[in-house]
Amino acid sequence: MTTKTKIITTLAVATVLAIGAAAGVAHTVNEKRAQFPLALVSKVTHLGITDAQTGKIRAVLQKQRPTLEPLIKQCVAERRALRDTIRCAKVDEAAIRAQASRVAKVETDLAVKRAHVFQEVRSVLTPEQVGKLKEIRAYVDARMDEVIDRIGKRLSEG
Repeated sequence: MTTKTKIITTLAVATVLAIGAAAGVAHTVNEKRAQFPLALVSKVTHLGITDAQTGKIRAVLQKQRPTLEPLIKQCVAERRALRDTIRCAKVDEAAIRAQASRVAKVETDLAVKRAHVFQEVRSVLTPEQVGKLKEIRAYVDARMDEVIDRIGKRLSEG
């Protein structure tokens, strides 16, 4: 497998894994934590994905891109709109609730789509690779818990 192929495959699998994390917590992570995605990519490189698997994963992502990409863009747009609604000079509870409902709907649609994508990608992987993915998920969860703990500590100090 060429270096370019390894990088593309690694980024593709990392993207599938990161969609969930990004959708839920990306807006709370400090920019100084930019090393986290690199650590995730590093962990994904240890999956040992073959050239055949690379082609199959790429095909899955290309097939799903037309529906995934607009959902991700819509999710980002709805979250930004919610953020803007929350930060208005005057609190408008009805507007906040309405926008939060729109965010929830898009995130629900995206969660279902992510599940389908992950199921297809998982079918390409060996049981050992799936086990390694579970370890990566545990790593991601632990890192997110650390971020949440740091935010909580800073809030309680201040």
